[in-house]
Amino acid sequence: MPAGSKASATVAVAEDAAKAARELLDAALTGCGFERVAAARGASRALILLDLCGFELGSAALPSRELIEHLLDRLAALGWRDIGIALTADSSSTFADNRSAAALADLFGYQYQTPSGTAYDVLDLSEGLIEAEFPAGSVLDGARLSRAWVECGLRIVLAKAATDIPEGIVLAANALFAALPLHDKDYYYRLTLDPVDVVTLLLERCPIALAIVDGIAAPEGSGGRAIPRASSSAFIVAGTDVLAVDCIAAGKLGADPALSPLLRGLLERRSWPAFKELCGPLQAVPGFRLPDPWLLESARWRDSSMYLARLVAPWLRRVDTSLFPFKNPLDAMINAQLCARLADPDADNAARAWLIYANTLGAMLQRSLDAWRVNYSKDRVERRIAGISVETLACDDADYDLMQRELDDLQHWLGAPEEYLLQPTLHWRPLAGATIFSCRRRFPVPFETFTAHVDVARSIQYMNDYLGGRILVLERDDSGRPLRQVERNLYLPQPNYLAWWGALPIDVSKIESVFYGADCHRMYWKTIKSENASASFDDGIIEFRGQGGDTLVSVFGRQLFALPPTLDRAALDRAPQLKAQLIEHAYRQFFSRTFSNFEALCEGRDILVGRAVGLPKEPDEAPGRPIDSLGEIIAQVLELLGPWLQRLLAQSPERGAQPPIATDELGYAHFQAATLRAPTTAAPDPIAAWLGDFWSGYLEALGRDLLRSSKHA
Repeated sequence: MPAGSKASATVAVAEDAAKAARELLDAALTGCGFERVAAARGASRALILLDLCGFELGSAALPSRELIEHLLDRLAALGWRDIGIALTADSSSTFADNRSAAALADLFGYQYQTPSGTAYDVLDLSEGLIEAEFPAGSVLDGARLSRAWVECGLRIVLAKAATDIPEGIVLAANALFAALPLHDKDYYYRLTLDPVDVVTLLLERCPIALAIVDGIAAPEGSGGRAIPRASSSAFIVAGTDVLAVDCIAAGKLGADPALSPLLRGLLERRSWPAFKELCGPLQAVPGFRLPDPWLLESARWRDSSMYLARLVAPWLRRVDTSLFPFKNPLDAMINAQLCARLADPDADNAARAWLIYANTLGAMLQRSLDAWRVNYSKDRVERRIAGISVETLACDDADYDLMQRELDDLQHWLGAPEEYLLQPTLHWRPLAGATIFSCRRRFPVPFETFTAHVDVARSIQYMNDYLGGRILVLERDDSGRPLRQVERNLYLPQPNYLAWWGALPIDVSKIESVFYGADCHRMYWKTIKSENASASFDDGIIEFRGQGGDTLVSVFGRQLFALPPTLDRAALDRAPQLKAQLIEHAYRQFFSRTFSNFEALCEGRDILVGRAVGLPKEPDEAPGRPIDSLGEIIAQVLELLGPWLQRLLAQSPERGAQPPIATDELGYAHFQAATLRAPTTAAPDPIAAWLGDFWSGYLEALGRDLLRSSKHA
């Protein structure tokens, strides 16, 4: 169902601990009108989308194979002949083996035929890709999907209800990522893009006919899907709308649907679902445990760092390494240590407190590193891909006309003395908390040459510290030049030093009108929405005007950006002189650098900051994992410190020259206990001897592991 639609949903809940899983599924399907919804459609295909995220056979995090195969039998009984399950590899394939779609289906017991004899396919949705024709200007513009999913006649998603860190709860909407082809879904669809945008677009392009949430023995508590502990829940929710089903399933878990950032975002986009029919018990499962709020919040803060989110992903989950061996030995070592300590974080207060502390400390260190990059190493900042807001796309002619009148009136109100017009200085005034400003610079470049290198319609993208976004032209003139367009812009925090206080990137969607004259090009823009609430106003006019053999560039604007909470509470309005100095410094610096960008463009130089990001063409393409580079760094440090460590260890009592009696699978050497010799002077310290022996062997093994891990990079 397209986002924003209000078609009514039919949802049914079946719950009874005394009944078999198949009986509960049949009851839920009957209640939601399954036979009507899933009536066979000629020769088309029916597919059940699955997210097989478990790492152990029989894991509580897996949807029930018994339910899935019974559903396949039900589809066959309705006349469907081309049926199957559909899945893809996920981000775990970057750190563990045997995580391809085919391997997962095989290991978890899907044998292409149900116990009742119904034949079915297992489809990898990262194969057979075609252009999906997502809307122009969206974050998935130009992305591909599997032809099997796009052309499917009946799409069903069956997901396991579970708690999760850091998602809070995961239900059917979260399973929709399994329909996307790229394997490293966390990096591309959750960290690089806005996951709410991604799921909204996917639902619009490929609507789901039936959503089912398996709430039988749902994993509960702070372990979530990663360290699953089955609860006593025994329910199934089925319905004709994904969001409606998830809202009911969240209630069964005793959770606010907005506990999940994904569900909260979808509710903001589509509002609360309308129910045509709702049947079955809606009361929450008694005693079901949700994740610890402090742990959940600290994990979300940690995972706001792309680096940390990808680094710790393999460490904090229980893994059967006989089925899914880790690709990097460091991941295996760290996982073995942490999982043993965090077996039940809800019951172990010390372990939970330690994890909260580690998450918070890591996030603070990463925030400091990010602030350092914003200020001193911008080329290491990740660029962003972002889609244009629905509100911006919905603007009509009246909105564009109002923008021009409003900005013209504000520019006249600001005014400027004639002597100012000839000076490259800043002129500004405050207005209701916003800053109204104007600045100019004369470039000794002919107008035709300047405008050939600096397109006024893209001038916002040429400004200082532009991080990325998207532009969509709505109307062009006879020469193909943009006349009206919408744009999403992201910039580094302004001024940059605010990053040390946790300032957000500036993120705004705008409408824009462009005008062309013989010796003047002008563009108006107005912010319609700030997706991260970083700006209340970011509106303006930019003009390129030919004057003799030069080009005069003038910028007028109205801006009001959100301050970090700490600085906002400082109430700078009480120190007007200080505030004025800070404003002047910020605007002078920003436009000095912006005008330098224009100059660089005229000279053919690159002005982009940050590292390029984008969706790859091949599903298995993924950036290197942080653990690989971390292993190389540690190996280099150990190499530099090697002589010092050797001298330090040489001072410990001699271990003996006998060869090891065995070497285990991790590379540790085991020696026969040496016979103690009578001391000649003073007895050696046994603690020092033990420490020296331990660290010598440990560093040898660590060095071998780091060497192997660096080869994986």
